[in-house]
Amino acid sequence: MARRMVTEFGMSPKLGPVRYAHATGAYLRSGISGREDLSPATIAHIDEEIHRLLNEAQTTARQILTEHLEVLHEVAKFLKDKEVISGDQLTSIISSMPNLEV
Repeated sequence: MARRMVTEFGMSPKLGPVRYAHATGAYLRSGISGREDLSPATIAHIDEEIHRLLNEAQTTARQILTEHLEVLHEVAKFLKDKEVISGDQLTSIISSMPNLEV
């Protein structure tokens, strides 16, 4: 998804709103592989942006899970017992926690 965000959707402040992926319909090609028109420096920038997006997402996920550790444990207990959780059940667990909003 991060690769598509950068190469297809232009969601990179460093590279700008430019599409670097192959045009749709390129048979058996995806992303930037096989693009002879891209310099090694551009490919390196694309990889850096993908790496940055993944690091940011990981940091955000860890922060959310750390801040809501009690909810994480309650959901884990529920899943250990039931193995599956619905959106309504998750909402119920979150709603039962003090100082949390759904």
